Amino acid sequence: MHRHYSLQPFSRHFTHATNCFLDLLDIEDRDEDIKSRVEFNPIYTKVKESGKLLMVTYSTVFDYLSMLRLIAEFLVPYDAQAMFYLAAAVSDYYMPFEDLPQHKIQSSKNGLELKLTCVPKIIKEVASLCKNSYIVTFKSEEALSNYGHQAVIGNILSQRKMSVNIYRRDYDTVNITLDDSKLEQNTEIEQLIVEKLIEFHTKWINRSII
Repeated sequence: MHRHYSLQPFSRHFTHATNCFLDLLDIEDRDEDIKSRVEFNPIYTKVKESGKLLMVTYSTVFDYLSMLRLIAEFLVPYDAQAMFYLAAAVSDYYMPFEDLPQHKIQSSKNGLELKLTCVPKIIKEVASLCKNSYIVTFKSEEALSNYGHQAVIGNILSQRKMSVNIYRRDYDTVNITLDDSKLEQNTEIEQLIVEKLIEFHTKWINRSII
């Protein structure tokens, strides 16, 4: 899931457009310079053709809450094989649908006063619905105990592209940091995060089978 016009997998270095331009790109063998710039295009094409990438777009917090519930319900039968990677909170506050004005708000000399409500703890609902799924979030460490998540990724905003910590219940904290050799290879920290989470999730699945 991704918000309308937000960055998307594979094309995020190039554009915020809703339609991935890589779908229109055909690179011939002789275009070596172009191939080096978009070297991931064959990977994107392979993923798309195999049906392994489904991008669901939402625009409002109402879309997000309803879609995430539906996705969670769909993934219940997959049990431990499902992993939720919820990278960020959509919003902390919102105005419930039933409180939205039905007509144009009239101007007033006294200004406009809005009363916002806390967004429902949808991730907690997901954890309750998909009890054996592997749930990863970018939240505070307390999410491990308060929400039943399996892993929490914590970072400092100014260092988020260079170093993160992965916190897990009953396990030591894992630090992931880009060293000079990784930087020279143009490795991004998200790649290392995903590789480590795949390792953790595989162990989670094997433990559930035993």
